[in-house]
Amino acid sequence: MKIFSYLLFILFLMASCAKEPALAPIYEGILHSDGGNNRFPIYVEQNPNNRSVFSAYVVNGLDTAQFTRCNFLSPTTVLFSFEHYDSHILAEIQADGSLKGTWKKRLSGGDYEPMEFSAKPVSNFVRYSNPKHEPESSVFNGEWQVNFTDETGKSYPATGVFQSTNDGFFGTFLTETGDYRFLEGSANDTSFIISDFDGGHAFRFNATIQKDGSLKGDFWSRKSYHETFTAIRGENKLADAYSLTELSKPNAKIEFSFPDLTGNIITESVAQFEDKPMLVYLFGSWCPNCADEAKMLTEIYTNLYKETDLQIVGIAFEYTGDYSKDAEMVKLYRERFQIPWTTLIGGSNDKQEASKLLPFVKEIKSFPSSFFVNREGIITAVHTGFKGPGTGAYHLEEKQHFIKNIDSILN
Repeated sequence: MKIFSYLLFILFLMASCAKEPALAPIYEGILHSDGGNNRFPIYVEQNPNNRSVFSAYVVNGLDTAQFTRCNFLSPTTVLFSFEHYDSHILAEIQADGSLKGTWKKRLSGGDYEPMEFSAKPVSNFVRYSNPKHEPESSVFNGEWQVNFTDETGKSYPATGVFQSTNDGFFGTFLTETGDYRFLEGSANDTSFIISDFDGGHAFRFNATIQKDGSLKGDFWSRKSYHETFTAIRGENKLADAYSLTELSKPNAKIEFSFPDLTGNIITESVAQFEDKPMLVYLFGSWCPNCADEAKMLTEIYTNLYKETDLQIVGIAFEYTGDYSKDAEMVKLYRERFQIPWTTLIGGSNDKQEASKLLPFVKEIKSFPSSFFVNREGIITAVHTGFKGPGTGAYHLEEKQHFIKNIDSILN
């Protein structure tokens, strides 16, 4: 009888251990788009004393995107969330240790678009396999003048910046309203594949060199959004970011009236802002370019302007247009960047609707957009878009221009 009871106890322990959740340390993650697989690594760090507790992150080039919430919903169901983008992967652990599920991110209007996700354990991640070539002499290295065309025939210019190394192929595309952040992939002597997944974006670009030395390629965003592009070698010719957004009249003054995160209506005329220089910027918590700007603003404010009377006001234009839902997302944004300044809820991220709410500007062209305001309330400069750290030297130049304009309104 004792032997039988002991065997039952052993079987119970074995069953309990079998149900203990376990993940591999590295996965090759794949989002399945109409334009091909978007590959990215997922690195998992589990607590050796409690395997149900873990953290995880994705790497794109020099950028690390940390999941803000990771947990098991059951012994075989796992959730990876980027809560600040209202974005998550929900997956089932398969018998062979692979993962299958769905990535969902809230889109404009409040809906979620699903995208098929799978992942397999690997010992070493390789984003895309291509025959090796000499990276130092890669035909793709350097700057390219690019023209994107969407499926309606509408075109816009961009600048491609690429660098092939022994570790892979890296780069980004700058546009007049932002950039495609940290892209990583591989290249051979005639073509490249380069992509990004950071919870807010899922991008894939393919390009092939033509007989005349130009590039021809395809751009896929999320599951089905598609554009084509062409490129010729050449340096950046994009319009200056301070020339794109027009004010409604010369010497226009800043005007706004929006609720803060407690529902109180804040205007430009409250005592806090009286006779103070101001940086007023428009953003969305859903926008990775806006996140890059927030990170830079937090850095320069803390290091250079915390002890001055500079006032910063962020006005959020969010996906749902519902105050309570949008306020929750902006709270996450504030916590993520430890923002000490005023943030307001402007409404939905429809640029035409946002323009109607801001009488000092003719048309909002981009989130983010930044307005430098002197002590008399006059807007002295307007910056459209943002060049993030994925653009390298362009980002450093962007940062210096912001400092120069803030110094100007302070003095």
